[in-house]
Amino acid sequence: MEPIACRHYGHGGTRIALLHGGPGAQGQMEGLCRDMCSEFRVVEPLQRRSGSVPVTVDRHIADMRSAWLDWAGHDPMILVGSSWGAMLAACTAADHPSATAGVVMVGSGTWDLESRAEMKRRIEGQASPTLRSLLERRTAGEDVPRTEIRANLASAYTFEAVLPEPEGFEVDEVGNVETWADMVRLQAEGRYPQSLAGITCPVLMLHGAYDPHPGEMIRDSLTPYIPQLDFHQWDRCGHYPWIERHAREEFLTLLRVWINRIAGEEPR
Repeated sequence: MEPIACRHYGHGGTRIALLHGGPGAQGQMEGLCRDMCSEFRVVEPLQRRSGSVPVTVDRHIADMRSAWLDWAGHDPMILVGSSWGAMLAACTAADHPSATAGVVMVGSGTWDLESRAEMKRRIEGQASPTLRSLLERRTAGEDVPRTEIRANLASAYTFEAVLPEPEGFEVDEVGNVETWADMVRLQAEGRYPQSLAGITCPVLMLHGAYDPHPGEMIRDSLTPYIPQLDFHQWDRCGHYPWIERHAREEFLTLLRVWINRIAGEEPR
């Protein structure tokens, strides 16, 4: 298969990879990449889009490893993922433990049915009237386009933005469905989160309390397999801490300090 495309930011410092969510939201991490590139060399892998062959979790893992090797050789990977990207970062570290120096999971997706049920409840509780109407129509069996729902998710996902939500990208809807269906299958078969026990590096989980992804439940589902997981949560913060008025600066500072500590570098 052809290698995936990557965007590069910054000219010096520790190498880090920022993994977007979705699945299929290629380009979603551009804002955070620009925040981080003054101190680090950043690669933004644009995850494989749908095509003639279904995209799978294993395909994404292989792509992440290849993208890193092509860019950084055998430098140890430091992976920072958002939402689905947080899950992909953890899966990649589990498959390549000796090659991974650190993993940061920002607003991780869910790893079990209980967390997904709670996420659904929170989305419904935090939704604007417009979003609630769309969700009710879909529940009633109406064919509501995913794009229409996605365009109205901010009310359920963002507490108080000081910057716009990540924008300027188009979600690969087919790739989104294929990838997530494969992840759900792997969870049902018992591969995840169990195989995350293979992660040997430090893991930092960062979460907003307003994020409908239930941070504490997700943490509790992972700590039996990742006992070294360190968890930090902000009040008045949603799914993307780097755009949130009340968490942005502390989030960026904590993230930079943690990466520099892992890399054994002094902050620049």
